[in-house]
Amino acid sequence: MPRKLAAILSADVKGFSRLMADDEAATIATLTAYRRIITQLVGQQQGRVVDAPGDNLLVEFASAVNAVCCAVAIQQRLEIENQKLSRRRRMEFRIGVNLGDVVAEQGTLYGDGVNLAARIEGLADPGGVCVSASICEQVKNKLNLSFEDHGLHRVKNIAEPVRVFRVFTDETPGGDEVRGQVPGGRPTRVLLVDDHQVFRSGVRSLVEDEPDLEVVAEASDGRQAVLMTRLHQPDVVLMDISMPDLNGIEATRQIVQAGGSSRVLVLSMHSDPRFVAGVLEAGAHGYLIKTCTAREMLSVIRLVGQGLTYLAPEITDLVVKGFVGRIEGAPAGPPASSLSPREREILQLLAEGVGVEDIAQRLGLGAKTVKAYRHNLMDKLNLANMVELVRYALREDICSLDNWLSK
Repeated sequence: MPRKLAAILSADVKGFSRLMADDEAATIATLTAYRRIITQLVGQQQGRVVDAPGDNLLVEFASAVNAVCCAVAIQQRLEIENQKLSRRRRMEFRIGVNLGDVVAEQGTLYGDGVNLAARIEGLADPGGVCVSASICEQVKNKLNLSFEDHGLHRVKNIAEPVRVFRVFTDETPGGDEVRGQVPGGRPTRVLLVDDHQVFRSGVRSLVEDEPDLEVVAEASDGRQAVLMTRLHQPDVVLMDISMPDLNGIEATRQIVQAGGSSRVLVLSMHSDPRFVAGVLEAGAHGYLIKTCTAREMLSVIRLVGQGLTYLAPEITDLVVKGFVGRIEGAPAGPPASSLSPREREILQLLAEGVGVEDIAQRLGLGAKTVKAYRHNLMDKLNLANMVELVRYALREDICSLDNWLSK
């Protein structure tokens, strides 16, 4: 039988039987949702789900570093998801990771390498990660994480005592120093984009209280956001949607198309499917609702900065149920997605009451060119006058009602 060395991640849910006894349907729904998240994270770390019976999970990695990164990412992400549930309904996984010799047979893995990962998992706290000495030795100088020696343990069906280490993540002692740092060990650099200065100031205070996060710049509209991203190259652009001059969807599209490493995390008051569709199509890496807690916002900034994707539960429901693109009462006629980026820019400015000469000056175009865009837009969208143009822009969320009324 073929043998190989592999990093094995074993996980299960603490108190799963109680959760099932309390509410079987809700427990299965939560487990299904969490498995979807875990599978995504496993894929991002080049892992393979070997088996997932009941509430258990067995994953194989070729790299010990990838296995530990995945374990930490799973616990960080599920902690955020659990904040949406009552304490009694929270589903907390224990994770154990081991590097050892395994037997591979028809896609399944056997041997002490697998068994030891499962025994180490049983020593982990709910929401925690424990690893073997072999894993710790491999990753301790390669990842910016802390490990606590939990001593030697005798475990079932393993002849010799096993030394186990606890990984510090998020709420564990010493974890705050490392949890938001991007590869390379430096803090996650954040650009704040919102047209309300008071809101930006509040978010800045929260972010700058975290030793692993750093605000590098602020922007009050989408056009500034594109410029500040180019100048500062932040890891995360925390982006509002409804802003004057250039909205967050268009700003996101331009930032993504520029091809840099910055990742856009939308923080908006809107959960309307049209906003969600627009910003995801533009290339955003995450979407949060402004009703989220400060703790959730900071955790998601860290996740997005580390290369992961996050959608608020409200948004996930919309996407999963296929609401995007099937909105009841959606207006007939070409959708805004049929317009070019320049057409959307000019449409927003026209709808916000900006004059042709001012638009020409802002965009570096001739007045005749702007007038031609206006004529072509009205013809393309089958609009009879400027009133219909404004209605269309509001309806398609190209222009916000607040911005329009303030003109």
